Amino acid sequence: MEIDKERKNEIENLFIKIFGYEPLQVKKIVAKINNENDLVEIFEGAKKIFEESGKIISNKSFFGRYYTVKNGNLTVGSLWDTFRRGIMDIISTEQGFIVKEMLEFFIRKYNEGSNEIDFAELKARFPKFRNPLDKLIGYNIVERIEKDKRAKYKLHEEIVPLIKEILNSEYFKATSVTVSTDAAADELEEIKKMDEEFENYLKDLIENRLEEIVKFGKRFSINFIAEYLKNLFGKILYFDSLLSITQQYGMADAIVVNPEGTLAMHTGFNLAFFGAPGTGKTFSIHDMIMGDKRKGVEPHGLPGRNRYCGGITAVRFIMIGEAYQGRKFNFIIPEFNDWFKYKGMVEPLKLAMEQRPIKYEISHRVIGPYNFNSFFSTNYNTKTLEKGYKVTISDPNFNAIEDRMLCSLHKMTRERFEAIAKSQRDLSLGKIKFDKAKQIRDHLTLVYAISTRHESVKEEFPIKNILLTEELYDEIEKAREMILDELSTKLIPFSARLERRALQLASAMSLANYFSTFNKDYIEITKDALKLATKFFVEEVTVRTQERINPQRILKKLNIEY
Repeated sequence: MEIDKERKNEIENLFIKIFGYEPLQVKKIVAKINNENDLVEIFEGAKKIFEESGKIISNKSFFGRYYTVKNGNLTVGSLWDTFRRGIMDIISTEQGFIVKEMLEFFIRKYNEGSNEIDFAELKARFPKFRNPLDKLIGYNIVERIEKDKRAKYKLHEEIVPLIKEILNSEYFKATSVTVSTDAAADELEEIKKMDEEFENYLKDLIENRLEEIVKFGKRFSINFIAEYLKNLFGKILYFDSLLSITQQYGMADAIVVNPEGTLAMHTGFNLAFFGAPGTGKTFSIHDMIMGDKRKGVEPHGLPGRNRYCGGITAVRFIMIGEAYQGRKFNFIIPEFNDWFKYKGMVEPLKLAMEQRPIKYEISHRVIGPYNFNSFFSTNYNTKTLEKGYKVTISDPNFNAIEDRMLCSLHKMTRERFEAIAKSQRDLSLGKIKFDKAKQIRDHLTLVYAISTRHESVKEEFPIKNILLTEELYDEIEKAREMILDELSTKLIPFSARLERRALQLASAMSLANYFSTFNKDYIEITKDALKLATKFFVEEVTVRTQERINPQRILKKLNIEY
């Protein structure tokens, strides 16, 4: 393999640490290295001279991103994945919080230019430091040195970037929270598995498909996804899956700014499909996002960022939710009706959807308060009427939950029945080809990583805010005026939150254009995104008004396809 600039810099550090060469001397040596065969040959020659001078190399180590020296032997390759797993394993133990504090302390001292820490200083700062320190030494994260007849400890400098990456990782931040229930403690293990799934997927993408996905992203848009889904499911069913995929983009909770440059909103939103059983609700929020091998459905959603909650009670959710503090996950809840069989669930779930501190009292203990920062995609059954629907959840305050979600009504009309029957037939016969699933998932994962400042991409790709303009509000308000003109009642049966959610939806859809706006430092809300969001706004208002307006007529006036 040809030696690039980053590898050459690491080789220079390797020769300085192992052989004690001066920087100028190292540059002359590295200038002779054109490939990794040259590296091995020159290293062995330097090692021979080093040993002939009576010096010991067997106790020398270097643990770089690309090259490793252990017991004085050079290997082309890295142990960083092993170190990462080791650190995560230590963090998961009872003394994990001491390890975290100790690593943060080592990094702070390193940043201050003082990498060597005295034994007495560690002992004074961390009363129970001995076992955690031994573990860090055992994993080759920290090395012990004798200096001035005193024991000192320091990080292996070449792995400092890895330590910083781990300290800034979502999982590390999540394990910094204090959990009060066994259920939450167990959930940390589930989070660890999901984090590993995400990290492995992103690593594979960056190493093998990055250039391809960036190129693909330059011609990608929300309209690309919409047309792909129309080809799969037809015009009646496609919009459900479009909403689910859009919610996945929105989970980055990217910042939306106004023309003044100040915060207007974030892209993250909660999604609900409700209506008659068998209308395709679960397929859209679960199968299309997480995939279903039994049906041949490929996953389109974020890897390792969707927590399926089938069979979980509402009380257990409140318990495990404590483990997700500071995290952006999506909770897929296919039996949302069941959660309201428990008395008093509206208030804590309303707080969860508003991302405010949750506190819940049960007979023998109080759970929380803790901050919840994740999202929901849910479905629940309602009684559908000739016009409108009726909620079957007995809690009279449930409308407060509906009002905090982006909601879509599913009625089993003849058209929908025939569309579902055709899709099931085509899926069974292998006629539905999810041929764009991998590209969409790759693009989504990369944009999410960029928008959440993931260590592996934050230096290469800038974070971009989404620009909300007055003209966009004008378009939504135009639709609102048409709706109000059609209503035959003085009381408005829907909340002003619907307009805000429509703009949130348009903003999340516009994240699909990250790479096509590469020459700008912001993302514009596209016309296609605004049209699709306006279509949803009109349809949701239609539901909220118990179908007292004609959405087809309004959308036609707005020149939007029904």
